Amino acid sequence: MKAWNKSVLISLLCTLFHYYAFAVYAFSAVILSPIFFHTENFQLTRILGLATFAITLLLKPVGSIIFGHIGDTYGRKLSLSCTLGAITLATTCIGVIPPYDYIGSASGVLLIFCLVIQGLCMGGQYTSAIVFVQEHTSEKHAAFACGLIGSVGVLGTLFGTSISFLFYHRGSLGWEWRVPFLGSAIMGLSLVYAMRYIQETPIFIEGKNISRHQTLPFQDIVKNYKKALCAAIFISSIPVSMFYLATVYLPNFFESDNWISNPLALSCLAQILCMFLIPFLGYFADKFGKEALLKTTSFLLILTPVFMFYATKTLNSEALVIIGIIFFCILSSLYAGPAPAYLSQKFPAIGRCSGMGLGISLGEGVIGGLSPLVCIILEQVFHSKAVTGYYVMVLGVLSFLAILFSNKITSVPSKTDMTEQEICT
Repeated sequence: MKAWNKSVLISLLCTLFHYYAFAVYAFSAVILSPIFFHTENFQLTRILGLATFAITLLLKPVGSIIFGHIGDTYGRKLSLSCTLGAITLATTCIGVIPPYDYIGSASGVLLIFCLVIQGLCMGGQYTSAIVFVQEHTSEKHAAFACGLIGSVGVLGTLFGTSISFLFYHRGSLGWEWRVPFLGSAIMGLSLVYAMRYIQETPIFIEGKNISRHQTLPFQDIVKNYKKALCAAIFISSIPVSMFYLATVYLPNFFESDNWISNPLALSCLAQILCMFLIPFLGYFADKFGKEALLKTTSFLLILTPVFMFYATKTLNSEALVIIGIIFFCILSSLYAGPAPAYLSQKFPAIGRCSGMGLGISLGEGVIGGLSPLVCIILEQVFHSKAVTGYYVMVLGVLSFLAILFSNKITSVPSKTDMTEQEICT
């Protein structure tokens, strides 16, 4: 196997593991929350579980700054290695935390500490992997390459959710729930060993050798690429917001009177659909244009969600809820491949991890990660399920404006950018 193929394969496996490690708690947070927290109100306990899930995503911007600096200064490989080791440790530790009944509130505190580490690692890993794989791939396949990273991430999420589903889908929360967390130690350590075979991207090596930056890469990005950062925040918020609405909000909180399905089963359905759609639509974007596909999807976000939520609540059918889940999966997949490939061209090679990391993690972590919680709060305030549709419409408007805004972005010229084109092709 060629060295660069081996590097990409290991990077994809690391991405799969990161999302597995994230998913074993994230998509089971509502179910597992009574183990770590105790309240008299069961609904409040579920919301606490969802809030801890949001903590992981809210910390992604901080992680993107830390590991983005490592990736831009010392290399993409080192950034991936650091996040891999840390998330392996954090996920394994969740599996050994005593329950609330044994140590009281300390159980929740320890859980939050582990989730903080997970959040920091997720903020650095995704962007580092996106940049790493893309810099090993020609520009004409950029959206497909980014879509492949997204698809592998969903596969890891599906794997983690499915494993959790097998161990406590009958409602029993004995010791078995710990197995998916403890199993991460074996997978993570195996990948830590495999990282010795990964090679740095040629674009980083060339760019580092000729870069004119005298400041920190992150400082240069914030100073010279403010417009690109703003565009990245709103554009990247869409795929994750739609994904979490399909996998967290609709299965767990959009209940009908005749609700009979297991939420984890519906989450798995959504993840399987996204896993196949993301690389396919990324390939489609490479053929017909990334920007055109992003604009078209933004129009769909603006025009259709409110009607869907009105119909779902009025007809009170589980089948319509499943259709809603499929609809959001399609919207997420339409953005997941072309968006990072489109945004990557707005940043220089040295500084790309920092710029992409901060913009994407703010969009995904703050807007995307909070989307299920925001929708729940809006429901309580306005006493209507349809208000979620208006929230999606607002996201669509912001995204469309960001795409138009990004067309006016002109990159700061540098030798790094000129060299990058030669290496990619």
